[in-house]
Amino acid sequence: MERESEEVDDRAAAIDPLRDLLDSERAGMVERAVAALAPLQREALILFEYEELSLEEIAAITGAEVGAVKARLFLGPGMVVAMVPEHGRLRSDNQPMEWLAGILASQLGSAVIDATGLKGRYDFVLSWAWERDSPGGPVAASADSLIREVQSQLGLRLDRKKGQAELLVVDHMEKTPTEN
Repeated sequence: MERESEEVDDRAAAIDPLRDLLDSERAGMVERAVAALAPLQREALILFEYEELSLEEIAAITGAEVGAVKARLFLGPGMVVAMVPEHGRLRSDNQPMEWLAGILASQLGSAVIDATGLKGRYDFVLSWAWERDSPGGPVAASADSLIREVQSQLGLRLDRKKGQAELLVVDHMEKTPTEN
């Protein structure tokens, strides 16, 4: 029995350095992603995410309008999440429920309709894990994981329902756009 306990302790001790290495690697990925942002985006992202300042506080510090700070953050965090695919994080200040529904729709690849009836503006903080469909396969936001975390962290329940949806379809082009 004592020998089994020693083996378990040895395995647990071996896992800690591996976990430290993975945490260090992830931190390096985030650091490189943030460093790759344009200076104004990087500044806004650091003040918003790491210093946890409000949009108004960031505007006062940077001398920018609140709308400009929002635009910088809209581009910055999305780029960071795309570069760190194991983890999704959403943080926003003073947004309506329909905004959250739009963000969830983009992450889930499905229409999300706000049926809460809530008309106010809210602060949202949401984190979720991204998962691999198969070992070595691509990492993607797991719908089930995201739906679970929305309910757990925000207290909002997402129900899957079928219905009719109005779509806009581009059916032809009068001018052919030039490639970038």
